[in-house]
Amino acid sequence: MKRGSFIKILCLFIIFLFLINITNANYFIDVRIPLEYLSINPGDSISANVKIVRISKDTGRDDYSIKARIIDNQGNILIEKDKVIAIENEVDTIISFGIPYNMEFGEYKIEVVVGDNKSSAGFIVENTGKELKIYLIYITIIILLFFIAVFYYYNRKLNKLLKHIHKVSAKDLIKKR
Repeated sequence: MKRGSFIKILCLFIIFLFLINITNANYFIDVRIPLEYLSINPGDSISANVKIVRISKDTGRDDYSIKARIIDNQGNILIEKDKVIAIENEVDTIISFGIPYNMEFGEYKIEVVVGDNKSSAGFIVENTGKELKIYLIYITIIILLFFIAVFYYYNRKLNKLLKHIHKVSAKDLIKKR
């Protein structure tokens, strides 16, 4: 068997397995984490936009329990939330978590489960240095205020000294003929 035909057969097999998986699925779940939450500090909060589309042929509006979890790389469930939501054909919702201050730096994912169907999206907990930037801005403002105060003080002192000195104008410098 040639290598090209083997790859084609393998691709067709993967597509076939994917189609079988979709036909067994009741829902299509799309989990998206906004860009500002892809890298967060411990103690911050994180939100994910979840879109659930019903694939099955069932009609009508039903209430379903959604489980949302934060999972580490080893598969340990760190935080779990349950939310009941009504789904007719499709629904959009937002799921938010408060990240503990003692959470270690690393990669995590938010996993959303509806029935037997699940989907996930990843994010990183790290020290982004946002606090350091804010402190630098405050320190810069304080230094600028200090220099303005010093300039104002010495400018007043200089004006008091020069007050008693006779002012020379341009007319005094030009000799009359």
